[in-house]
Amino acid sequence: MQSIKLVLLSVIILASISCSSTSFKQSDEAEAKSNAISEYAEQATDASPSEEAGAVEKNKSDILNVVETTKIIKTGNLNIEVENYQTSIVTIRDIIKQSQGYISNEEESHSSYQMYNTLTIRVPKEKFDDLLSKIEKIALSVNSKNVNMQDVSEEYVDLTTRLKTKKEVELRYLDLLKQARSINEILSVENELRVIREEIEAKEGRVKFLDSQVGYSTLTLYVYQQYDNPYEPGFFHKISKAIGTGWEGIKMFVIGIFYIWPFWVILGAFFIWLRWFLKKKKNNKK
Repeated sequence: MQSIKLVLLSVIILASISCSSTSFKQSDEAEAKSNAISEYAEQATDASPSEEAGAVEKNKSDILNVVETTKIIKTGNLNIEVENYQTSIVTIRDIIKQSQGYISNEEESHSSYQMYNTLTIRVPKEKFDDLLSKIEKIALSVNSKNVNMQDVSEEYVDLTTRLKTKKEVELRYLDLLKQARSINEILSVENELRVIREEIEAKEGRVKFLDSQVGYSTLTLYVYQQYDNPYEPGFFHKISKAIGTGWEGIKMFVIGIFYIWPFWVILGAFFIWLRWFLKKKKNNKK
């Protein structure tokens, strides 16, 4: 009987040890998994400067092999005088159309001495020089011309490289999000995802802007016609203008009178008092 009790006690002790071992094992696995997620997050955000620089340089090398031509933003300014403004402006519009360009902004005006227009023209980069040459040919004289070329190849490659790197980080966060278990872990990863996506959108916007500026060159054109005999108003026109100006003066004078109404109130009160005072003085003498 004593031996049976000893056997049962041994079984109970072994079962307790086994349960405890299983519990410790599960706890260790959970802790290891949590530590793995934390370490993965740190790797996604806290890569060492040397590792990040290495990744950027590697991506730069790959992208440089893809970028076959330099990225040049070409802009120009042209100031010309024409013999006949109306005819010339129609010709300029035809030249722009033939060059597959468009006018992004236009300001037309005139004075008694000249008719003029300022046009901002956008044209495919390969047709810029041809457009410039054709417009110069219709000019009576070219007062000024300048062409500026800005090389943005380095910025473009740098942006594209960093964009690629950030998209790789985004994928790592998405993978990390699938592994997250607690609410805090999910919120933390989603917050980092939001930040990295905002950075990606900003860099994508800059890349699109550079593509647009490189793909289409910009020419600011000032075109004008100088009048040989400036318009001189006639006698009756001058009289009409003088009457109009005089009438405006009268209106402003009347309005000005109403602006100083407190002065008129004070002046009226003073005259009433003065009349009463003189009348009283006269009665006292009698």
